[in-house]
Amino acid sequence: MNLIVFNDNLYRVKRTILESKLRPDFDQDVFRQWTRCDIILRKEGIMYACELISETEILSISQENFF
Repeated sequence: MNLIVFNDNLYRVKRTILESKLRPDFDQDVFRQWTRCDIILRKEGIMYACELISETEILSISQENFF
């Protein structure tokens, strides 16, 4: 699983695509909807479709929960 930290939030990368493979009139909103992600990030010619990992809380810990 690939993770990215951006603006103090943790994101899971759902899909990547090279910007050079896209048409100039490419609609990022369509890509975001198609991948069902929360945000599209770009770095060094790569677009990352990312899903926000919300904060979790551990309710209880028992030995049965560990592998």
